[in-house]
Amino acid sequence: AQLYNNYKQAFETGTQTRHTVNLTGGSERAQLMGSMSYFNQDGVIPFSDYKSYNARLNAQFKISDKISAGASLNYINSGGNRINADRYGEQIIYWSPRWNMKDYVKPDGTQQTYSSGTNNPIYTLSTNKFRDNVNRTIASAFITYKPVQWLNFSYRIGNDFYTDGRTHQAPGPMGLVGEAPNLDDNEYGFIYEYNLRSRNLTSTLLANITHTFNKKYSIDLKLGHDLRDQRVRRNSVMGDTLVVPDLFLLGNAKRVTADSYIMDYRNYGYFADLTLGLNNYLFLELTGRNDLTSTLSLSNRSYFYPSVSLSYIFSDQFKLPGWWSYGKAKLSYAKIGKDGDAYAITNGFETGLPLGSTIPFYQSRTLGNPNLRPEFTQTLEAGTELRFLENRLGVEVTV
Repeated sequence: AQLYNNYKQAFETGTQTRHTVNLTGGSERAQLMGSMSYFNQDGVIPFSDYKSYNARLNAQFKISDKISAGASLNYINSGGNRINADRYGEQIIYWSPRWNMKDYVKPDGTQQTYSSGTNNPIYTLSTNKFRDNVNRTIASAFITYKPVQWLNFSYRIGNDFYTDGRTHQAPGPMGLVGEAPNLDDNEYGFIYEYNLRSRNLTSTLLANITHTFNKKYSIDLKLGHDLRDQRVRRNSVMGDTLVVPDLFLLGNAKRVTADSYIMDYRNYGYFADLTLGLNNYLFLELTGRNDLTSTLSLSNRSYFYPSVSLSYIFSDQFKLPGWWSYGKAKLSYAKIGKDGDAYAITNGFETGLPLGSTIPFYQSRTLGNPNLRPEFTQTLEAGTELRFLENRLGVEVTV
């Protein structure tokens, strides 16, 4: 009897292609760049593929000697047919090599198999389908203003917005004589629809003061504010037990259940960074940041965390042997703050599966803590950085 190589039958030669077009141009006052690309991939597993379209536009403008601005826009569309590789591999193991795996469907459209308890792996792939489609737009803009040589202002805003649509579907039994339905994976037919919308807005305002006094003392001061605002909306609907086995409409399902999720998050930050220098070899840096978060209670949502560091480049002050190129010693202390997850301070309710016309509510399994406080991490470091033989050999030690 002929024996088939299951793995040669189960996998194909994958291919991928990418096409890209770039355009650039500009003048002393303006620069423009645009690009478009297309990516196509056919997977090594049957019925799997992935496509991506990418368009990007960048622009920078020198409005005057003191003002410059720019913007960028990037759009990405991606998605394809996905498969459950683990499940596919498991079914291949149990498939007998005495039977042709590629002969997976009968003329009437039902599964071709040698046993009602064994599902054809390729039939499972061809009927149990998962598709996704992601649309993402990333946009940003900035402007800088330098009124004098030692002072600079900058503002940057960005938005990352995407939608993620997914469908998972499989047909139910046709009820034909001699049919071997795939109840393990396809059950009695189902359709699952998932839609997510996410928006992440960031904004940063920065003032920077830099100056050197008497060619000996230097100061670099940064003062700023930033914002991160995130919104997530997610909805999913599941319809199972299809009346018409291959009609993938929610109205064709005997039971429909839904789930939705809303998340809003906002964090304001105010920060300062001061660096003092002496003769360009001794530096003292002080930083401080205060955050206000929406995830903590009113009494705990504002929290401050500082840092201080001292570095000494002794190779710039003292003359070292010719084989010793560079030497630096450093000491630092930092305190880092972190807020909690959204809604971690509340006790909410979740919905269960409908009981007739009644929708039950039950308390969330996660107990909220209204007294939740920011998490702080403190670090203390000391170290040295050494280089030898015209920087060919280097050693860095930190404890």
